[in-house]
Amino acid sequence: MHHNATQVLQRDRHNVKALLRRAAAQEGLGHTDSAVADYKRVLQLETVNKEAAAALDKLQPPPAPDVDMAGAAEQ
Repeated sequence: MHHNATQVLQRDRHNVKALLRRAAAQEGLGHTDSAVADYKRVLQLETVNKEAAAALDKLQPPPAPDVDMAGAAEQ
């Protein structure tokens, strides 16, 4: 499926369905960075795409909270 989606994207780089299919295939193969890039591209094209947003939430852990080192040393 990954190769078919890539062929479609070569003709139409804004094809959201093909981006989602390729991202899912990349995710299944363990190619997380490629999957994340495709899901982010989907969200650039469709900012409210629930499938891409949910996949990114799963693949990208939330950022670590900032630790105030100065405040920690005072305690």
